[in-house]
Amino acid sequence: MYILRQLYEKAINIGYWSLGFFTLLFIAVSVIGIQWIEPETFNFMDALWWVMTTSTTVGYGDISPVTVGGQWFTMLFVYPIGIGIIGVVISKIFDSMLHYKQAKEEGRLPFKETNHAVFIGWANGKTLSAVEELLTNDNKHIVLIDRNLEKSPYEHERFHFIRGSATDEKTLENANVLEARTVGIFAPQDIDDLDLADGRTYLVASTIEQFGEKHGTSIYTIAEIMSDKHEKLFSRAGINECIPSYQSISNMIAKSAEYHGSSTFFMQLLSKQYGDDLHLIPKKEKWDTYRTAREDLEKQGAILIADNTSFITKGWDESIPTDTNLAVICNQTTHENIVKET
Repeated sequence: MYILRQLYEKAINIGYWSLGFFTLLFIAVSVIGIQWIEPETFNFMDALWWVMTTSTTVGYGDISPVTVGGQWFTMLFVYPIGIGIIGVVISKIFDSMLHYKQAKEEGRLPFKETNHAVFIGWANGKTLSAVEELLTNDNKHIVLIDRNLEKSPYEHERFHFIRGSATDEKTLENANVLEARTVGIFAPQDIDDLDLADGRTYLVASTIEQFGEKHGTSIYTIAEIMSDKHEKLFSRAGINECIPSYQSISNMIAKSAEYHGSSTFFMQLLSKQYGDDLHLIPKKEKWDTYRTAREDLEKQGAILIADNTSFITKGWDESIPTDTNLAVICNQTTHENIVKET
């Protein structure tokens, strides 16, 4: 038993390349051996089939040795060595799968996809809502960076967790920030002081901007700020968009108090879960003015509301700049039809 235990421990700790070599060697010796002992019973394919079904303990019984020599070869070599080797192979496969799953849950696996969204900070319900909203798009992957979580807080095949600080360039590399479509920074939940919370967000945002400049890449960054007085500071640092945390909710409540039911319209713009959605479409050549664009879009079931800079309330007869994206409200099917014609 001691010898068997020692052999088992060495087999379990064997490297993948060594295990692969000994597995192929066992199969080759078994196939050649049984063909040499019983050439009338086994051709190459039958021998290979028999070795694999026997060593994996499947044992269909459709073919088997018929001579005493073949039976002794099976009992003394194929059974003890084959079943042992294949058992170790299966154990290694399951062990690798377990390690991969564990590493993914603990945020230790680098993300390799592109055109994804990166969220920094698991801000309880806010980050969760943003994740679930983006996952309604079948093609989008989401990467979460968080330094406080020990395991992934959300399970989805297109959700990936990277554990670490967003001020560490290695963490940004693991999240493949340089090839991300957008980086969203949520205000930290473990800092009560609003100024300190925005200071932490500013540090993260500055690190990302410097990381992009270092590699010659522009990273589109959106930051949640706790105090609107810091908005200009973030803008000067190169942050593309700042979203005041408390002010946004307060303004929505104020508008709903003044115009009952108006929150429904805001929610429709903010979420795909409420009616039509907000989409951006590039300018078509036949749209020379905002008015022609509006009329053409209305025929297709879309409402033009804004361009790259602001809402369109006047100047309908002005020319549309070439690189302008237009914001429209419509359903997904209408948006796809408009894009196909663009």
